[in-house]
Amino acid sequence: MQTIPRQRSFTLIEPSDRLRAHSFTLIELLVVIAIIAILASMLLPALAQAKEKAKSAICQSNQKQIFSAVSLYVDRFDEWYPPQMINDWAWPFWVDLVEDVLPDAKAGTTSGYNNEVFYCPSEVKHHSISDIGNNSYILACIWVGAPHTLNWSLLRSIKQVTKPAERILTVDSKEPSVAMGSWYVGGGFVTGGVGIGTSKPYPPRHNMGMNAVFCDGHMQWITASQMVNDRMELFGANGL
Repeated sequence: MQTIPRQRSFTLIEPSDRLRAHSFTLIELLVVIAIIAILASMLLPALAQAKEKAKSAICQSNQKQIFSAVSLYVDRFDEWYPPQMINDWAWPFWVDLVEDVLPDAKAGTTSGYNNEVFYCPSEVKHHSISDIGNNSYILACIWVGAPHTLNWSLLRSIKQVTKPAERILTVDSKEPSVAMGSWYVGGGFVTGGVGIGTSKPYPPRHNMGMNAVFCDGHMQWITASQMVNDRMELFGANGL
């Protein structure tokens, strides 16, 4: 006698029942949202710091290129540094004097420089000349007096910088009067213009610090507080 296999029985689940079986409760959703919020609060500061480190690296690279340009200028002009400016607060500035090495640089234009090495990516408002300030004790202003005349004796040579590893050549700088970058720092900025912030000569652009290239070519990240405390020595205000 042939046996007929028994058929298995199935329980049909309506789509609404299936959906209800896999849905989250309100409490579970709130827990998930809270976990995501906690993770975001932990990750966002780290991402912001990583982004700023990348900008700082670009700024350091820019200043190294500027140092190379200044060094080539020094080699060409018998070991004399370029002056800060040779006109009455007008073109050409020190950045123009290294134009042969860093082309397409036009100071004082409304659009600013074409060459990005003069800009700090962390600066919110760019100066039309540069966001990187020169040490005016070394790249000195020779346009002096009243009436103004050129005093070439104020030029500095590399032989006069007796402590190149301790003297800043270029650094992140800020205009003390307005919230934008600055193309020079020194003089009154060093002796009297003490301060940290958006309208101070020492901007903590890079994680509460700033990048500086020294006269021997090494790059250093300096905290804003260290810059304020050691500014006289770093800029050579009492002797190079």
